[in-house]
Amino acid sequence: MAQASDSTVDNGTGAAVRSDINARFAALFSNHSGSTDTAMVTKTAYQTWADNSSAQALKLRTAANAWTPLRGLVDGAVLGETELKFRVDGTQRLSIGKDVGSSGGKSILVKTTVNPFETTDQSLEGLQITDRGRLNIAINNGFCLGLNRLATDGNYIRFKRDGNTDEGNIVVSGGTVSLTGAHLSRWSQLPGNADRIEIKRGTVLTNLDEMCEWGSEDNEQLNRMSVSTVEGDVNVAGVFQGWDDDDDVYTKDFYCAMTGDFVIRVSQGVTIARGDLLMSAGDGTAKPQADDIVRSKTIAKVTSTVVATTYADGSYCVPCVLMAC
Repeated sequence: MAQASDSTVDNGTGAAVRSDINARFAALFSNHSGSTDTAMVTKTAYQTWADNSSAQALKLRTAANAWTPLRGLVDGAVLGETELKFRVDGTQRLSIGKDVGSSGGKSILVKTTVNPFETTDQSLEGLQITDRGRLNIAINNGFCLGLNRLATDGNYIRFKRDGNTDEGNIVVSGGTVSLTGAHLSRWSQLPGNADRIEIKRGTVLTNLDEMCEWGSEDNEQLNRMSVSTVEGDVNVAGVFQGWDDDDDVYTKDFYCAMTGDFVIRVSQGVTIARGDLLMSAGDGTAKPQADDIVRSKTIAKVTSTVVATTYADGSYCVPCVLMAC
């Protein structure tokens, strides 16, 4: 440890002055290394200190006369006490470690200082990467994400679950963009925005003349639904996919699967064949139509008779292509 109490060399004998000078040189050469700064009685702005306590950090005394960490003494890592800021031409362009609270916690922020997904301020456009890996982007009057695959067709985006199960992708082939392993779904609510009830996945739903409500949010197209109770229902909306568990405020919303690959629920004892067109059976399940003409009551086309799920009441789900809209 080499630290000096101040920057002054006191008058004294030759040996004393020399010792004083050597002590200050040693402090300078070692960046005032020590586990505390108490020996440095007089501290000045822009002074450095190699704090070799558990902090293990090279620190700089700021203009406000407070220590701020610069680099790690062991690994040389760049350090920031609460936030690491980068400025270009006087303007902050990048921040690492700023805590934006419930909007993502400690994050990497490019250009913006807030969660860009939650702002309407055009001056706060930018990018956020949260410490959990979420990406939020906002840009004023332009597209938010550009993907440019060079030389070959193929995957642009892959979707996985639990690290090893491919769930789908967005792929380009011959100038055509395809979304695979997916279907079109929409939000809805039960009549009167009623509380959650048990609805089996694949259950047939019908449209209602009620609009969904989310406080003061605008909604001009999403109506409410209920389980279909009419045989051959021409107001079929799709099938129940699941409750929306990702919203802590509006907890009564569910997803209705409408178009594309999914499953549909069929009553116990009802026989279906691959290629059958299905309609509402009037009890929340589907049954084959009497013909093979796509009509307003047609919900889906069976793609396989392999049973995906069997419920306690004997009803079961099979794969299908939904065509409810």
